[in-house]
Amino acid sequence: MLSNRPFTLERFRYWQGQKLLARDFRDQLAREAQLRWWHNRALHKAFGVSFGFQVSRLIEDFEFVAVRVTCGVAYDCFGRELILQDTRTIALASD
Repeated sequence: MLSNRPFTLERFRYWQGQKLLARDFRDQLAREAQLRWWHNRALHKAFGVSFGFQVSRLIEDFEFVAVRVTCGVAYDCFGRELILQDTRTIALASD
């Protein structure tokens, strides 16, 4: 659910000799990803398939046994990137 409460954008600031934890770097990456998602959603209204993600059926003995999805880039409704780097084959459940 979206809220109308104001939020502030904070920038990470580091100084020479500061001791950092792995959590600090994870927090920075998470914040940058969230800003990118907001950008994709607000400015580009990006959602859906951008490139690739072609689906083909694999048939054996006149039955669909699997689907093959090619590599590609897509965006979900929140502006997050969905990246598939390799072609995947997904087996269908048999009855």
